Amino acid sequence: MVSGGVVVNQLPVIDYLVGSTNLIVGQNGVWNFRATDPEGQNLYYGFEYGDGTSSNSSPNNSGANGYGVHSYANPGAYIIKFGVKEVGLSDFRATKTMNVNVVAAESNNLPPAVSIPLSGSSTVALGASNSWSVTANDPNGDALSYRFYWGDGNESLFSATSGVSVVASHTYSTAGNYTLYVTIGDSLGGGTLVSVPVVVGVVAL
Repeated sequence: MVSGGVVVNQLPVIDYLVGSTNLIVGQNGVWNFRATDPEGQNLYYGFEYGDGTSSNSSPNNSGANGYGVHSYANPGAYIIKFGVKEVGLSDFRATKTMNVNVVAAESNNLPPAVSIPLSGSSTVALGASNSWSVTANDPNGDALSYRFYWGDGNESLFSATSGVSVVASHTYSTAGNYTLYVTIGDSLGGGTLVSVPVVVGVVAL
């Protein structure tokens, strides 16, 4: 942008940050985010997880989806900080935070195990509804919750008894490369994480 004959750099904008807010020690959390740059510059994404660890991405195109996956070794209340900066700059130019509560796992609880892997279309048409399915068994017979992180800022939550398949449908409104993450948790805090890549292409006819 030019103001008074001087080129002024416009800050990138964080479109959304969504993801896990309640976790068990050792359970993987998932966070999905996207940022855009008004001038179309490539962007670096970075996470500070609040426990002294961090992760950074390679350059992303403006508007590309990004993901963070992390587990905590100790219970507590954590603040996750997501930052974005243009390529060539040293400091994050826009940030957003989320609160995450982490509690200790039940000592005798065993986490659910996937019995039928997450499956579905790996390439889908823009604007078309598609379905993915996954099945997990819980060694303790606990009821299970499935949370689908679609990678475009949307989530879907389902409940099922142990051993019963869950089928979830979603329609993508923007073309691009996504990763579909599914967290599977039991009623006592055990959890597991599965994922598949999804490529969203041309408009459905």
